[in-house]
Amino acid sequence: MPPVFRRIDGTHGFIEIPMLGTRIGEIGPWTLTRRGEAHLNPQDPEAAEFDLTATLTLVPNEALWNDPDYEKRVVISMRRGKRTWTVQPVEGPGQRTALNGRSLIMERVITHDV
Repeated sequence: MPPVFRRIDGTHGFIEIPMLGTRIGEIGPWTLTRRGEAHLNPQDPEAAEFDLTATLTLVPNEALWNDPDYEKRVVISMRRGKRTWTVQPVEGPGQRTALNGRSLIMERVITHDV
C-alpha cells in the first residue's frame, strides 16, 4: 500500500467469486478515498477506512451478484510512479456495498494487499 494518501485513482480491477474460480465483473476507472484525516492525525480511528467508487466495464450477472451463498471478492490495482499494488477492499464495520448498473460503491472498507 502506498504511503498515507487522501485519495488515489486507478483504472483496473475485477470482481470474482473465489468458490467458482471465475471473474464476474471487470472494473474500469475507480477512486479510493480515505475516510479519516490520517495526514493530520495518525490516531484518527477512521484513518484505516476507505470509500471505493468504481465504474464497471463488465457488469456482473445480477443473479450471481445477489446470491448470498457466493462470497464476492473485489480486487483493484493501483500505481504510484513505477510501483504497482494490488489490493482487496474488505468489509469493515458498518460497511455498505451497492451495485447500480455500471456503478459500484463500497463504503467503510479496509484494504489488504493481495
